[in-house]
Amino acid sequence: KEYDFEIVLGFATDSHDLLGLLTTDVQEVKLDDINLVVIKNILKEIQKKDFQIIPEFSAKRYQGKSYFDFAKAGEILPASRQENKIYSLQLQEVVEISHENLFNQILSKLTSVSGDFRQDEVVKQWMKLRDEPKAKHFTILKCKAITSKRTYIRSIVRDFSNVLQIPATTFSILRT
Repeated sequence: KEYDFEIVLGFATDSHDLLGLLTTDVQEVKLDDINLVVIKNILKEIQKKDFQIIPEFSAKRYQGKSYFDFAKAGEILPASRQENKIYSLQLQEVVEISHENLFNQILSKLTSVSGDFRQDEVVKQWMKLRDEPKAKHFTILKCKAITSKRTYIRSIVRDFSNVLQIPATTFSILRT
């Protein structure tokens, strides 16, 4: 499977994407603040791993319910790992985005999603952050991955954020 995906630096969420609630404070991360060599090396290390920890907000089933249902209810499941293979994981481009542009895109993306993902609470959170900026600029990393089945891009982003020690979340995923 091939994916184009984007990572936004400066905050993290419980679902590791824009549909989640913040788990960190929002901080400004500008292009000058990051080291591209370090980023590429972290991606190389993640590519070498042969398993992932399944994200809490996923379709994986446990006792007849999805992990998503447990996580939404605030129930913590034991961490579960799953074998997978990342054949290629590359940084394609790095761009800086303004606070206003970022939050307008986030709200546009959120309003295009249907289903029960805590919409009201999530949208309210992003609206508050849009109206009370804590950062003026953010950095988006545009990446490409070729993976085996059962690979979660959101887990790649979570692991990347943990190693980089900068809060990050998945901004977009496109399976190509």
